[in-house]
Amino acid sequence: MVDILALPDDSIGRRLKVLMAQQNMGPGELARAAGVNATGLAHWLHDRRRPDRHNLVKLASALGCEPGDIDPRAPAQAPAPMREPAPLRLILRAFLMDHMGDLITEADKMGYEITIRRR
Repeated sequence: MVDILALPDDSIGRRLKVLMAQQNMGPGELARAAGVNATGLAHWLHDRRRPDRHNLVKLASALGCEPGDIDPRAPAQAPAPMREPAPLRLILRAFLMDHMGDLITEADKMGYEITIRRR
């Protein structure tokens, strides 16, 4: 087994290739297991681009390692869950109040709460 920490810090592609070899995974298998785009993975394997934090966590999970094993410059903590930006919620609520204000007011009076969710 190759010591991943002995590899140059700047080569994410080399680190990915070593980790893939340790797991007996090909690029297609890793892309499917991590749920990432195969073209993006090819860019990372050839050091043309760096994966963002979200994809780095997905790759690490699929390879059974930590994000720092792939990219030493990666933050130690996992990325925060993605949330819908607050301004969009406010815009949607304002739109609904403009177009359905009476219905919303009646629902509030009756104790109902109207929520907006992304599918």
